[in-house]
Formats: sequence, structure tokens, C-alpha cells
Amino acid sequence: METAVQGAFHTDPAIMIAIILKKENWCSEEHRYVKDGKLGIYDAYLSAAMPAAFMTLQAQACGINSCILTPEFRQTAQLLKIPKENAVPMILGFGYEKKGAYQKERNRYPLQKIVSYEIFEPKKIKKTLKN
Repeated sequence: METAVQGAFHTDPAIMIAIILKKENWCSEEHRYVKDGKLGIYDAYLSAAMPAAFMTLQAQACGINSCILTPEFRQTAQLLKIPKENAVPMILGFGYEKKGAYQKERNRYPLQKIVSYEIFEPKKIKKTLKN
């Protein structure tokens, strides 16, 4: 919890899961994803975020509190003895709320401020056939 730079939990979670991106899985020749000269690190981060989100949703369905934390990368990697070439983009915390535990105030924007009902209409492209 002390390595988290973003995120909060009401108490120290009973269980914490570090999501680790192994460089060999997103940057090796057989797994490399290149588009417009950029490597697949963006794809790797998205691929890591999806199961993390599903784990927190499943925990909620089971009545378990959860949080997604953004750790300070170097400090977390050193603490967990993760090789430098790998990344720790997030840590998940799971536990139960203790009565009387401090809860930071959470405010939400009204839906009218974050939802748009405009319609997206891409430009129509004329198709040309080559003989």
C-alpha cells in the first residue's frame, strides 16, 4: 500500500495482487505487435487492465471490497524482486471494510456532464474500382 501513488483503500487489504507485464511476453519476436512503428506495450497494458477490472467486479459480486492501485514502479519492482525489464502497472487490493474505518469522500459528476448523446457520423468515402 505504501508504494501506491494513485488509489486508496479504507484499510490495509487482506490480499494484494501485483499485475506484472513480462517483457518477453509483449516484446519477443513471436509475440511482437508492431503498428505504425510502435511496439505492443499499449496492447499489453490494455490486456493487463481487462483481467484486473474483471477481478474487482467479481470481488464486488462476492461482497468483497477491492481497489486498483497505481504503484511507484521502481520501488514496487524492488520490493517484489521483479527484474528491471518487466513492469508493474497496477496492484489490486482485496478485503472487507472494517466498521468505523476512514472512507475518503467520493464525489461523482452528474451524468449530464459526462454523457453525450450526439451521433457519430463518419465521412462517407467513395469507393473506386481498379481494373
